[in-house]
Amino acid sequence: MIQERKIVSVADLKEMFGVSGVTVGSDLHHLEQRGNIVKRHGFVKIRKSALLTLDIEIDAYEEKKKIALRALNLIPDDASLMLYTSSSVLVLARLLTDRANMNIVTNSFPIAHELVSNCEAKVVLIGGYYNMETQSTFGEEAISQLDRYNCDMMFFSCNGVSAAGGLTIDEPYEKSINVALLNSPMKKVLLADGSKIGKTRFVPVGLVSAVDCIITDKSAPRVELDRLRQTCAEVIVV
Repeated sequence: MIQERKIVSVADLKEMFGVSGVTVGSDLHHLEQRGNIVKRHGFVKIRKSALLTLDIEIDAYEEKKKIALRALNLIPDDASLMLYTSSSVLVLARLLTDRANMNIVTNSFPIAHELVSNCEAKVVLIGGYYNMETQSTFGEEAISQLDRYNCDMMFFSCNGVSAAGGLTIDEPYEKSINVALLNSPMKKVLLADGSKIGKTRFVPVGLVSAVDCIITDKSAPRVELDRLRQTCAEVIVV
């Protein structure tokens, strides 16, 4: 029904199928998590993406959506952004549908496809070696292309964030691009759900002090958040 009509009110769905608001809400949540629809106040609309982004299951989706909504408030009009591959940043990209006059650089095929399908931003997809698992690019060629653009802000994530261990990832071959981005003059905003806070993973890529802002959720350990606040300019908990 949503695909046919493009925009449908939640009230109409309840009346049409004779079910409760809880049932409709549960089904819509599932469709939103898969990337099929966009939920707004009182209505839903079909997402114009093709299969590349429709069936990407995102862990801790609700936490990542809260984080992405807070991150959205940090983005000024006419901004130039770097969106580095991650599921948290993909959720943010899905929220940029109402924004225009932005320049966005990304190394993520799903993020680029999401943006081109659903918003009016100018999108640059950088090349390089291709990681099939994350559908993203990395390596020296990707880094050299990044040098061609001046972005105001970067939104990214990593596999582990701790005051003692710094910023860490799981993939050794992606270290160089992470280091290059962290050394850039852009404002750097880290989106990390609570499961990543206080963790140290295999490959260190930088210090927490290299990040301007960390946005996480209430499941993050309070003790570790206090430690991070001593080294990061700003820590936001949603």
